Amino acid sequence: MEEIDSNNLFSYFEEGGQADAYAASVEEYEDFFGTALLDAESVIHLSVSSKMALAYDIAHNAADSFDNVRVVYSCHIGSGLGIMALYAVELAEMGKSVEEIIEDLDAYAKSIVATLLVPSLDSPIIQKAFSAPVRGLFRAFSWEPVLRVRNGSLHLSALHGGYVADAPEKYIRSALRHAKRKADKSMLYVTYSGCTLQEQEEILELVNTYSDFDQVIMEKSSATVAARVWLHSFGITYVEN
Repeated sequence: MEEIDSNNLFSYFEEGGQADAYAASVEEYEDFFGTALLDAESVIHLSVSSKMALAYDIAHNAADSFDNVRVVYSCHIGSGLGIMALYAVELAEMGKSVEEIIEDLDAYAKSIVATLLVPSLDSPIIQKAFSAPVRGLFRAFSWEPVLRVRNGSLHLSALHGGYVADAPEKYIRSALRHAKRKADKSMLYVTYSGCTLQEQEEILELVNTYSDFDQVIMEKSSATVAARVWLHSFGITYVEN
């Protein structure tokens, strides 16, 4: 089996292909942890929520082979997971202990707001979240679902229907209206999967129109996330005060 990056995966989708993502094996995690420990005394591994993937349970089993590897249940995927990793680095640079870092990360995870607009109703993430009759209803009314990560699970946050081209603006306007009340305005993260250059520019323009964040960072999603959400999907993530 050959690993591919998100660019190759998007080309595969455009040709009509389908894909899903699967967790690494216990052996692969053991090799990963062993390599990391060559340069560190301890390893804190932030794992995708066990309610959305098998990675946490597998990584936890692999960590049992080591005395100095801790697996943290992040409650997040994608950008939310990345924000937690950046925060963990800050805590480590402050000289906090492993236990202190894990305790602070657990509290920090609750302050991260992550939502995602997924137009591809046949994508794995939508198929796993909604039954076929419900997805059929979405299609009948041209509804595009917005998912929110809450307590480690994906929940339906909103449905944007009518003229399909309006869904991104409706989603951005709604998400950023909520952000104005409680968000830490220093940084907003926008992660996209399989969006054209024009779509990326339109998303950024809309975000800048409706937000008052100091900085907006746009990042292409990883191949793992792309395999679950497919094309023309994007999400907004920020931290609440």
